[in-house]
Amino acid sequence: GGQENVNFASDDKVTKRQARVMMQMARDINTKYLVDLPDRNDPPVRVACVTCHRGAPVPRTIDAVLARAIDSAGVQTAVARYRQLRQETMERGSYDFSEGPVSDLARRLAAQGKTAEAATLLEMNSEFHPASAAVDVQLGDVYRTLGQRDKALVRYRMALEKQPNNAMARRRLDELTGGQSTAPAPPTRP
Repeated sequence: GGQENVNFASDDKVTKRQARVMMQMARDINTKYLVDLPDRNDPPVRVACVTCHRGAPVPRTIDAVLARAIDSAGVQTAVARYRQLRQETMERGSYDFSEGPVSDLARRLAAQGKTAEAATLLEMNSEFHPASAAVDVQLGDVYRTLGQRDKALVRYRMALEKQPNNAMARRRLDELTGGQSTAPAPPTRP
């Protein structure tokens, strides 16, 4: 809309300068870059502030928000923040609340040796995505790393209940039980 003719030049507030730069960036994307796309949609897609911000003052991903919360105040604060944002912003689409972003953050935390934090996030992820065998396998791996064999076994078995042909869950379960798992066998084809 009428952003093209807005003149912020007389205002030296940092927030106004930031807004000016971001509006210019959106204008450049629309007029310099998107116009060169082959087979562009008609009517053409236009980038606007909402494209990135989705109602948030700073366009961070949910995993970035959680990582900042963990670094500044701990994993329980991050879990509380996730629950709050999920409740308050789900309808706006401000964040991706699918299982992927939290699983990715948990993977990064585990790689940094923060396996307890990873386990806490994955337990929360499992709560919101109870049908996910992938979250169960990842949580089993984290529990295994933490030396919590029984919890790992439970998670691998849960994954196999949800997805009987999950080779990773089967392999991990066999490794922990010496091939004597009590998980359901994958279905056979006639």
